[in-house]
Amino acid sequence: MKSKKAKMFLETWQTKLRGVPVNSHDDAMKAVEMAEEEMKQKAIEAFRHFVEDYCNESGRKDIAAESEHYLKIFNELINANQ
Repeated sequence: MKSKKAKMFLETWQTKLRGVPVNSHDDAMKAVEMAEEEMKQKAIEAFRHFVEDYCNESGRKDIAAESEHYLKIFNELINANQ
């Protein structure tokens, strides 16, 4: 799990609910991981839109032309904390 706050919450939640089957915790962990992945994909799409569309419209065609390079760097940065 990438989110330290979410992991800490789930660990606290699990200890409060003694007797809850472990798979409930596993399901919750999976849901958080899915949400994190969805947020990451939304961030990538927002950055793609900015680099390709906004930069092109605002006259920064040099940045728009190099969009694949900037998207590659952004992906590396967003995945660095895994």
